Amino acid sequence: MTQKSPSNLVCLGTIVGVHGIKGSVRVKVHGENPLDFFSYGPLQDKTGRLYHLSLQSHPKDTLVIVKIDGITTRNQAEELRGVDLYIEHSQLPNLEDEEFYYVDLIGLVVVDLDGNDVGKIVNMHNFGAGDLLEIQDKNRESIFVSFTKEAVPAIDLKAKRVTLNTTFILDETPDK
Repeated sequence: MTQKSPSNLVCLGTIVGVHGIKGSVRVKVHGENPLDFFSYGPLQDKTGRLYHLSLQSHPKDTLVIVKIDGITTRNQAEELRGVDLYIEHSQLPNLEDEEFYYVDLIGLVVVDLDGNDVGKIVNMHNFGAGDLLEIQDKNRESIFVSFTKEAVPAIDLKAKRVTLNTTFILDETPDK
């Protein structure tokens, strides 16, 4: 889960299009297991409107086709394109040690192995070759680092700080 919004909501997915003529929608799921998307109960948009979803099919890794209660036509579904679907952060399951929700890493201060300020985490990405931290340095330039134990040896959520081994900074900006 990579997106955070106001009032402690976590974005689990985005309606990216319609499917068919009976109001089904395509949802890009922002999570490790797209089918977990349905275990949280109703989801909400940023205005608080609730969406009761049922799975229609799961055609791709991060894409699901869903039916939303009350949406029965293609036109109604089309109006929902671009809507982000959220849950409250408190609804997320507890994690084991050394596990993190990516949404909790965004905004953390990044320091090098000597404690010098590097910047802050502004996003997490996965373009198919593994997870990347996007760090914005003091010049507001983006730095990308593979999210591995070697590159990021320490994460302290309480101190809101991440330690980075700067030898792992990628030389090129990945293609988005």
